[in-house]
Amino acid sequence: ESIINYSTTENFLHEKMLEYLEKLDENNEILNVVLDECHYISVWGHSFNPTYLALSKAIVAKIKNAQISMFTATASNVVLRDIKLQFKEKEIKVMAPVSMNRGNIQYNIIKGDNLNSLMKNVINIFDNSYETDSLCDCSAKIQPNLTLIINNDPKILKEMYKEFYKNDTLREHVVLWDNTRQTYELFRNGIKTILLANDDFVVGINIPNLKNIICIGIPPSKEWLYQEGGRVGRSEQQSNII
Repeated sequence: ESIINYSTTENFLHEKMLEYLEKLDENNEILNVVLDECHYISVWGHSFNPTYLALSKAIVAKIKNAQISMFTATASNVVLRDIKLQFKEKEIKVMAPVSMNRGNIQYNIIKGDNLNSLMKNVINIFDNSYETDSLCDCSAKIQPNLTLIINNDPKILKEMYKEFYKNDTLREHVVLWDNTRQTYELFRNGIKTILLANDDFVVGINIPNLKNIICIGIPPSKEWLYQEGGRVGRSEQQSNII
């Protein structure tokens, strides 16, 4: 009988959990430890998380026999070398990313002189695309084209939401992320087709009809952009990163 156990980093690092896992490993009862988003381990990564660094040390100290597999879509070569260095005493497998040129993704840059002009330019995209059956057409309900607009400043997100709400055509399609399951379901199910959110929403999501990512401001690194852009076109459908 095989058992798959999913755990957060916090639960994994709990003292009793580590003791339990160590005993299982000593008896060769753990086949594989899988770590997703492993770029969080490295201080050279675009989204270093100290908890993940503690996790890597705990795995090295407590798990001696099980295979270690890691997955990342955004690790640079420097980060990959750092990860392998941290686990130098163990044989690990790191599943690294594919090229940013995935063939089905269009990259576009929209310039704005200031925030107000930028917001108007973004809203014009949807206004001009409405009921055109294009990628940025937010009107469809059966097979919706979902759009995620990202910025980490809540004030900017609120201002953009207000601008959308002033538009009689678009206001019914937009929603502001409020960390609730209800809002997530409204967006995922296409009841709302435009979601304004921060980066915390982006990590790990898999929404089939998500076809547009709009980053308000330039991402700080190529890896960061890849993490955000990796949410669209996951089924090889044509998608936009703006």
